[in-house]
Amino acid sequence: MILVDVYTQHPILGNQTLTYSHSSFLKRGIRCWVELVNKKIVGFVARSYEGEVDFDVKPIVSIIDQSPILNEELHQLAIQMSYQTLSPIIRCFQAILPNQLRPKSNHKTIQTIDYVRVKDKTLYQTKRQRQVLEDLSQYDSFNYSSALKKYKSVLKNLIDNGAIERFSKVKEYVEKDIDVQSQNHRLTKSQQQALDAVILNESKTYLLFGATGSGKTEVYLQLASKVLQNKKQVLILVPEISLTPQMIERFQLRFGQDIGIYHSGLNDQEKYEQYLRVKNNEVSIVVGTRSCSFLPFDNLGLIVMDEEHDPSFKQESVPFYHALDVCLWRSQYHNCPLMLGSATPSLESYAKAYKGVYKLLTLPKRINDNLPEITIVDTSKNLRKLEYEVLSQELKKAIEETLARKEQIILLLNRRSYSPIVQCENCLEVLMCPDCDTALSYHKDNHLYQCHTCGYQQQDDSCPKCHHRASLRKGLGTQRLEEIVSQQFPHAKVSRMDADTTRLKNAHFKILDDFTAHRTDILIGTQMIAKGLDIPNVTLVAILKADSALYHEDFSSSEQAFSLILQASGRAGRHDKQGHVIIQSFSSDHYALQYALYQNYLGFFNQEMKYRQSGQYPPYVYMSEILFSHTNKDKALEVADLFGVEYRKNNTLKVLGPVAIRKLAKIERVRIVVKSKNFEQMIQVLTTIHSLKENKLKGVKVVYNVKPLHLTT
Repeated sequence: MILVDVYTQHPILGNQTLTYSHSSFLKRGIRCWVELVNKKIVGFVARSYEGEVDFDVKPIVSIIDQSPILNEELHQLAIQMSYQTLSPIIRCFQAILPNQLRPKSNHKTIQTIDYVRVKDKTLYQTKRQRQVLEDLSQYDSFNYSSALKKYKSVLKNLIDNGAIERFSKVKEYVEKDIDVQSQNHRLTKSQQQALDAVILNESKTYLLFGATGSGKTEVYLQLASKVLQNKKQVLILVPEISLTPQMIERFQLRFGQDIGIYHSGLNDQEKYEQYLRVKNNEVSIVVGTRSCSFLPFDNLGLIVMDEEHDPSFKQESVPFYHALDVCLWRSQYHNCPLMLGSATPSLESYAKAYKGVYKLLTLPKRINDNLPEITIVDTSKNLRKLEYEVLSQELKKAIEETLARKEQIILLLNRRSYSPIVQCENCLEVLMCPDCDTALSYHKDNHLYQCHTCGYQQQDDSCPKCHHRASLRKGLGTQRLEEIVSQQFPHAKVSRMDADTTRLKNAHFKILDDFTAHRTDILIGTQMIAKGLDIPNVTLVAILKADSALYHEDFSSSEQAFSLILQASGRAGRHDKQGHVIIQSFSSDHYALQYALYQNYLGFFNQEMKYRQSGQYPPYVYMSEILFSHTNKDKALEVADLFGVEYRKNNTLKVLGPVAIRKLAKIERVRIVVKSKNFEQMIQVLTTIHSLKENKLKGVKVVYNVKPLHLTT
């Protein structure tokens, strides 16, 4: 009997396979339909073999793929991800594959296009039919819709009598012609030293630590050129979809290639087309966001992670993987260099470079050797005098002067909506999400009160406590800032870029294209505009409520605030014009802001590492966050307590919790944090305890976030 072990999407099974039978051996990585509990679901073949078992074995219902959809490398990667993230392997398959290929029962169909081709030129009955056959025989295949428009009923008759064959092909990407832009690419001494230090055809990780505007992208381009000469592939990762247009343009103009693009702005079919381009070796350079790290390359020669510090490289759902871990693994598999680039490296990466685990390369100066002038405006002084204004006098004057010079402005406020807090005018009760422990934010453009945690929306503004109108809108969001700026500077063209304005397809690119072409003067946005943008005419950058990240009760809040400020500051004066940065803050004396003021990363690193060491936080320890969730808080706490007792029995772990945290979408959550000096030991202990106590869960869901960048609140 031929037996087949199959992974299925079942919450109880975890990484266990189910055994089915089949008439022939199946290769690992093929999808199939199987029956489980009287339900037809998609499975993923783990292995097939000849043998006998002492239980009834159901046959596989049908085979979906003729060949494996995961190559050997990506299958090994899924196993490694499953182990490192404590996630079911089927969830790792789903993360790796594009939507149309994911092993799930409700997968979407792949779009196809109908074509026609000549099958037998002799089967014609009229002169017109002979002419159509002569026309179409010039092509291997011809688009059916186009042929039908051109030949109408004649085509249908020829199909009916067998002279012409109609068939379908998977819709493919149509490559564009790209012109090469000749440029003088003279490198600075630091750029040349960095370039010379990188060894190709060797798995080594490099940290390119360079000031904003120091020319890191040019180093990537020069490295890519060397790799392409060796007939190998290049993968460039960027953290935000908003950064892809500029990176894509730089690479396409340099190499004259229609490079691969892979990010969340593409629909499922477009992602699948790009996936096929990589799989079929039709593209040698790919630029994309986090999920781009899973594309099926077979000959990688270079991996680049630009802005490697950015938290968006970490997925915040199962499996909680970090793109850096994926890239490190693939760098070893392909024996190619991994280049990490940042002006504000993560503490973990810089610590590894400091210890020599990564090779440190530095670009200490901007290309134009002209850092922006930075001013901190202490808004707490005006608040004490009851004279607080959203735009300080210093900022308003700077905006006026910048507009007068026909230059452009970026205003960063890392809070979307019109007002983040709405209170009842009668009893001062805050309007809360009924499903979460979160205040509703007011969105003025569509008069909605929205929860930014679970997505709940309502238009009713009545107070749930006293039923008066909740009309006291407090706090500042990007919508309100846009309104204020437009009122105070009526002649300026203002645009906004946040999660609300970029929902539609290609909205990111339209907003940035208008700003780059100076069709808008002032760009207001959240953190998505704080990094990577290189626009010559931007000379003023202002950061409002710059210290808001510091108010989060989290071990990484200072690092996030420092990085955001320094990155945003780097958007000003990147070319031949002097840049000016204004930071409005209530906590102007905080060390994160002070070090950002002087662009002093090393000073911040040393200070922050002392705090991390005293509190035993990463990078001094490895950390995992375990979340227990249920509709009943007592049940979640009971199971969390049970696991916590087991964790504390192991003296290699330091255990914090359990503690109840905010409700999310009507689900109560309880958190435990474990710390360990030894990563492998921590993974093994958590895996063992989960296996031992899995039968005690009582419906409580357990999720593991290994190496979290911040703790869930």
